[in-house]
Amino acid sequence: MSKVNFVLKENPIKEFSLDYLKDYLESLGISQTDSFMKAPRLEDQELYDGLDNIFEAVESLHTGFQNNKKFFLQVDSDADGYTSGAIFYAFFKKLYPDAQIEFRLHEEKEHGIILDTVPIDADYIIIPDAGSNQFDEQQELSSKGYKVIILDHHKVDNAPTFENVIVVNNQASSDFKNKFLSGAGVVYKTIQAYNKVYSSEFPEMIYEDFADLAALGIIADMMDTKNLDNNYIIFKGLKNIKNPLIRSLLEKQQFSIERSGGDIEDPSKINIAFYIAPLINAMIRFGTQEEKTEFFKGLINYDSEEIVETVYRGQNRKENYYDYLSRIATNVRARQNREKTKCMEFLKNRVETQKLHENQLIIVKVSKDDKVVIPKTITGLVAMELLKEYKKPILVLRPRTNEDGETVYAGSGRGKANGHFKSLYQLLKDSNLCEYVEGHDMAHGVEIKAENIDKVVDYANKKLSDIEFNVETIEVDYAFTNVNVNQEMIMQFGTIMNIYGNGIPQPKFGFKLKVARGSIRFVGGAGNMLSLQIEGVSFIKFFGCDEIKKKIEDSTSLLFEFTLVGRAQINEYNGRKTPQIIVDEADVEPIDLNYLF
Repeated sequence: MSKVNFVLKENPIKEFSLDYLKDYLESLGISQTDSFMKAPRLEDQELYDGLDNIFEAVESLHTGFQNNKKFFLQVDSDADGYTSGAIFYAFFKKLYPDAQIEFRLHEEKEHGIILDTVPIDADYIIIPDAGSNQFDEQQELSSKGYKVIILDHHKVDNAPTFENVIVVNNQASSDFKNKFLSGAGVVYKTIQAYNKVYSSEFPEMIYEDFADLAALGIIADMMDTKNLDNNYIIFKGLKNIKNPLIRSLLEKQQFSIERSGGDIEDPSKINIAFYIAPLINAMIRFGTQEEKTEFFKGLINYDSEEIVETVYRGQNRKENYYDYLSRIATNVRARQNREKTKCMEFLKNRVETQKLHENQLIIVKVSKDDKVVIPKTITGLVAMELLKEYKKPILVLRPRTNEDGETVYAGSGRGKANGHFKSLYQLLKDSNLCEYVEGHDMAHGVEIKAENIDKVVDYANKKLSDIEFNVETIEVDYAFTNVNVNQEMIMQFGTIMNIYGNGIPQPKFGFKLKVARGSIRFVGGAGNMLSLQIEGVSFIKFFGCDEIKKKIEDSTSLLFEFTLVGRAQINEYNGRKTPQIIVDEADVEPIDLNYLF
């Protein structure tokens, strides 16, 4: 069992505050705390008119739909891409039921438009959540007379302009402040603009019905949720879930959500990030094309009454359409996780055999000739798992031959902020050794020429030489012992779970507690969940307790010191609410009573 240690952050929670939660939000740079603790204000929403080209895009869309033009919608291959595409399709189909909108889903983990998949007879090409950096493709589509509308949020530099190509991108819009909007957020702003500009034709503000999809996209793409505009959209979306498939997914995950202190009728950002987005991403990465197509149809179909009949273990089973899709998504994720485990064992062996983990940047090469082939669709997922294992930035790359006949390695990069290391994206960009780096600071695609792989590693080793990635010490927001366990603080931080998300992390608390043997319980059906009651606060650890249990059972001591790191929530039983800590990390050591006395 690995040792657990913690240290206080440089800016810990104030010890004697009257309002711990308010002070915590202010420490994160949030001045309008009521927008998170109570409800966002209308003025928190950033107006769409700051987005460059938004009115040109809206006018072009209006012309196309009014004249019954043919639209081709390229859906990008992640949760933000699916929600972006679903918002566009469902909104315009609601306004124009006879609209001709053909959608395409990527077969693998690809991004953006693929020229040879564009229908010849299409008039409009719609590319949500991608396309800003596809300059060659934009030029080609323009030259063929297509009208192209890109609704994106990815960083783009020195973008050329082409006739009939309209790019709406928050990153490229100097007058738009929210740089943390996801692709689904940009599409949401676009349909909002459309609904309001043409309010004489469509007086009902139906764009609001798609805030749930926008919220899901923003959360799934790990955008900063302390941004007031994002908070407004997320609050609006999660308080009024209209999409029947999202609602069914929540019901499917009810047990997990409620066990974590959540409520499927009022889901939090954490509930969506931990229990809903992974199902969608698994479907996109590991579902068959038929499964993915049916799932996307479920996102855009709001009124299906279909009953799906299947056979399970020799018995006929009937499910409504959305419950059927939710079950399929759950099965696909289980299939993905089995494959992930197999891939991880293979890659860990490669990392350690080749001593790749001795570098500050781990670059793992994989290929179709490996004994265990890493599916392209889960490259980013295994990169994230390697990041968790080695605590260092990771690139998982596979070879291909470029147009010049050169061998290049392309794949996914994942990292985690540490000290002055804030962006793997920027580190690789600054090296000038990569063919491209596209995506977010710590999650992106990358391509490197074969001859530059070692140079990139050397560059990272020098730039990150002072970063200690392997330090296991956890930074906590406050530290407790038996004598200062603060029930009021824990209650405050456990009460409003819906404020926590990317940019507003749920505070971590560290505990050094002396516990008598008789006060230590292992509960659950298998007796493998740790439960403690200390100073009116309950502590529960759901997973990974076997070694702790064995350590206690093998000891003759009557007193133990627990080192715990966990998060606050409220435990409600028979109408009574008490503070509870969900333990993430735990360590225990027996105390020699003879030494004490």
